[in-house]
Amino acid sequence: MQDHDLEVLLRTPLHEAMGIRAVDRVIPDAGVSFEVTDALANNSRMLHGGLVATALDVAAAYAIFPTLAAHEVVLTTSLAISFLRPAPIGSRLVARAEVVRRGRDTAFLRSEVWLGKRLVATAQVVKAVVDLDEWVPA
Repeated sequence: MQDHDLEVLLRTPLHEAMGIRAVDRVIPDAGVSFEVTDALANNSRMLHGGLVATALDVAAAYAIFPTLAAHEVVLTTSLAISFLRPAPIGSRLVARAEVVRRGRDTAFLRSEVWLGKRLVATAQVVKAVVDLDEWVPA
């Protein structure tokens, strides 16, 4: 059985290193937030694009968790990102996502990263829904 709890998601070592926290522990729609630190910045002193992608994906995972049964997990199969503006060191970002469509085997989500009222990035996220009771390793 899987634990689809935000706390479990946030305890992933990469997410801990990024300082990702729940905006509201009761409301998944509130998303997650983190601060852009020196450790997360590229050589231009802006948030590294790969970490923007991580934030978009984490928000999508958190958004889909309430729809999953205990025997289901989700795996990202596609992450199409539009980077709209940079986020400098010291910025506090919020990543939110919504489920657009949830099928038996596939989920489609939309994620966004915000810096205040400014949109930093958007993503169309596709996740495979895997039933662990039916999954047979190769």
